[in-house]
Amino acid sequence: MDLRVAKGTRPLRRFFFGLWPDQSVRENLVCSTKETVQVSGGRAVAAENLHITVAFLGSINKAQLRKVRAVPPVTASKFVITLDTLHFHRSSRMLWLVPREIPVELVLLRQSLWDGLEQAGCKREHRPYRPHLTLARRSQIVREVVKPVVWPVTKLALLESVLAPKGVSYEVAQTWRLGE
Repeated sequence: MDLRVAKGTRPLRRFFFGLWPDQSVRENLVCSTKETVQVSGGRAVAAENLHITVAFLGSINKAQLRKVRAVPPVTASKFVITLDTLHFHRSSRMLWLVPREIPVELVLLRQSLWDGLEQAGCKREHRPYRPHLTLARRSQIVREVVKPVVWPVTKLALLESVLAPKGVSYEVAQTWRLGE
């Protein structure tokens, strides 16, 4: 069987479910963390790429994507997440913004989503879930205090990770409103 891929085609594409901030939250995130990211010496994540991953799927084909799209809407409420703590991930040298307290609604959203994804044939991640928003890559430890960012979460997004010459970008494939 010939497994070569024709030029310009993408039979396998990388997807994940995530929390995707609206423009006002995105601007607040950038404003609240800009100096901290500069102090870290790391490469800032582009504002348009800021998100919190809920369920990473990895590379999937068109048939799998159809099944994945059918999983939501999951039963989940709208909620508020407060990102108020910096975390330095040593092994990857990433600077994260994390919530001191994880909203129970996020835990339930993730559980419900993975229950449906497993039924659709996806393999659940078994490592502990640590919701975080990556601020910078190739960073150094920062001992700064950040102004908390309050994020009213009202939707879940299916996002595609697209590799381009200038780096990765995330494209919204579909969104679902929470609490409806």
